[in-house]
Amino acid sequence: ICHEPKPDGNCNPFDGSFTNQRVYYNVTANECQPFAYTGCNSQIRNNFDTVQACEKVCIDIR
Repeated sequence: ICHEPKPDGNCNPFDGSFTNQRVYYNVTANECQPFAYTGCNSQIRNNFDTVQACEKVCIDIR
């Protein structure tokens, strides 16, 4: 999960204004970081509701 890419892109069929604040694990920085999720690439599981949920799964994995 944690090594998957950040779910990126804009899948909003309207004007791109819909965003949802989510968190993903940044492998390079070894930290969970917020991003504006627009609904793209929902099959990517590196997409958490909170920093705490991300850290519980991903911090200090090898």
